[in-house]
Amino acid sequence: MSEDLNKIFIDKNNVAIKAEGKIYSKYEIDKNLIQDMDYEVIKLNEKEGYRIYEKSLIMLLAAAIKKIYPDSKFSVEHTLSHGIYCKFESNQAKILKISHINEIKQKMKKLVEEDIDFKIIEKGNKELYRLLKKNNLEKKAEILKKKNLNKLIKLTDEVYELPYYNTVPSTGYLNIFNLLYYPPGFILKLPDRANMKKIAFFKESKKLFRIHQEYEKWTDIIDIKYAPSLNEKIDQNLHKEMILISEKMHEKKIVDISDNILENLDRSRLLLVSGPSASGKTTFSKRLAIHLKAAGLKPITIEMDDYFFPRKQTPIDENGNKDFESIKAIDISKFNEDILRMLEGEEVTLPEYDFVSGVRKKGKTIKIGHNDPIIIEGIHSLHPSLTKFIPDNIKFKIYVSALTPLNLDRYNRIHTSDVRLIRRIVRDAQFRGHSADETLKMWTDVQKGENKYIFPFQERADVMFNSALPYEISVLKDFCKRFLIHVKEDSIYYAEARKLLNILELFNSIDPYYVPKSSILREFIGNSIFDY
Repeated sequence: MSEDLNKIFIDKNNVAIKAEGKIYSKYEIDKNLIQDMDYEVIKLNEKEGYRIYEKSLIMLLAAAIKKIYPDSKFSVEHTLSHGIYCKFESNQAKILKISHINEIKQKMKKLVEEDIDFKIIEKGNKELYRLLKKNNLEKKAEILKKKNLNKLIKLTDEVYELPYYNTVPSTGYLNIFNLLYYPPGFILKLPDRANMKKIAFFKESKKLFRIHQEYEKWTDIIDIKYAPSLNEKIDQNLHKEMILISEKMHEKKIVDISDNILENLDRSRLLLVSGPSASGKTTFSKRLAIHLKAAGLKPITIEMDDYFFPRKQTPIDENGNKDFESIKAIDISKFNEDILRMLEGEEVTLPEYDFVSGVRKKGKTIKIGHNDPIIIEGIHSLHPSLTKFIPDNIKFKIYVSALTPLNLDRYNRIHTSDVRLIRRIVRDAQFRGHSADETLKMWTDVQKGENKYIFPFQERADVMFNSALPYEISVLKDFCKRFLIHVKEDSIYYAEARKLLNILELFNSIDPYYVPKSSILREFIGNSIFDY
């Protein structure tokens, strides 16, 4: 490594280097001759840097647990608030206690003090396969074998990772973390991205946690928890039944929500359906409406987009661009006026937003029956400001999102936002004429809007619907690859595209023919029974 590149890593805010669209950890730099390329430094508080810190911290946690409990099986489950919910099993700690968590935390601190380097080891595929199996990393071993990999990232003699990821140079970088006892597991608390020197605030999300617990039971029923398990089902031609069971579980949940509404009609006149981009809100709302119609009601659905202010009145963000994600882009007064008049039995002419001209025009005129519900579908539906003039006792709030994607193995989860991004790339390319580059460009602003206007209000929901399907990446894979391969090496989004392609490559493909036409997945891949 050149002297200049060595100096970069003296500052522990610098965790990796990006050159020619690829991210390199410190241990990769010599072999890839980065000093001869134009490069940029990735810092901790950037999106890519934060994920590198998280990945490294998980390996540190695994190493600490293995040192204390050699027979243990540690697993990363899912995010919760600004932390990661984890579990581990050990004959030495059959019932997890606070004392176990404190012991692990102290061992992590000691490993940080030892400043152990992350390294790449290169050996034959069979030798590395045996090494992973020896350390109870069976699913990781299956991926290694399937992809015929001949190198691994090593932290200790017990902890290894696949070479798809990046890490910080050494454990000395990982001094900001905490562990929170959260039975039956615990939470690895991460730094605050806005201030990497302090721990992010943890806000308990009981409803979200229950959804994750439900999903764990679901994956037990279909016997799929990790990507290799799904691949095995596909190889054995057992995926068709698994698809049907998964879709039936979605249907059962929608029936439960519908029954809840029907039992409390006087308190469910306004059905507020919210969720982030590509969460499947539209299909969920259509399927919910079908169940309500089957019960004799005549629900109507109103799209929030029709209440956009004329484009010239759209608020401007901090970069001088029109902020269509802001709730201030919605004509809240007009929206509340129309809803109240409808609830009082008046005939109302709804607006219809023309996205070409950027102005509202007259839409359909409607009048609803005495008990008929109004379904409001949009990203801001749970924001208190949206329905501030409407009594709370007639609102039924529903949060929809792909909350629980299938994990890759025990150390590696797939970020929920990555699954939604894959969904959106496929939908935008097929139905909105956007390239993968264009969708990736929009995604940063979309996520800013979600963090500001959606996620803070998700726990206000009366119910949550998890739109994730365990098999969906296998269906989306061939669609998404077709669009991602057109992201060029000189694109600023090339590294993000490569990351998504790496995820997709770990899944076997499923023919979309087997996806039911009413599935939420059809909203993204097409050929749905519903009109959009």
